[in-house]
Amino acid sequence: MINPFHLEVFLPAESQWLAAACSDPEGTFHNTVHVWGDTFEEPLAKLSGYGNIRRLKLNTICSVGIFQPNRLGIFDMTGNVAEWTRSMWRSDLALPEKNDLENLPKTQRTFRGCSYRDLDADIRVGRRRGLPPEQRSPFVGFRIAARVRNQ
Repeated sequence: MINPFHLEVFLPAESQWLAAACSDPEGTFHNTVHVWGDTFEEPLAKLSGYGNIRRLKLNTICSVGIFQPNRLGIFDMTGNVAEWTRSMWRSDLALPEKNDLENLPKTQRTFRGCSYRDLDADIRVGRRRGLPPEQRSPFVGFRIAARVRNQ
């Protein structure tokens, strides 16, 4: 298939996912607990604007774009489903990130974020877990990223 846009489509690395969740258009990284700030003691109307979270009691996955986007205009970085990254799981974030999809196919991969079923304490940008790539969950999905391919 011819790609007229010359795009490279890929699963983001954990660091790319985190930057997309927490940065603004000027590139400033906002180290907050949640997309909307540091506290869950916000009015439900404000919380519900950012994503499909358990407090809303929708009890199902929603279509993308129903809730307001984050600072970069990206939808559903909170709630709905947690998202796979291409990064290998590491319990110590001080270790270097490894993003090789070809090697060690049975190695756990990292997924980030939270789902509509997670408890309030787990609705945070820093939420991360690891699973083997062949394991499936109705609460973990994926998001693709794209960049212009060099000609």
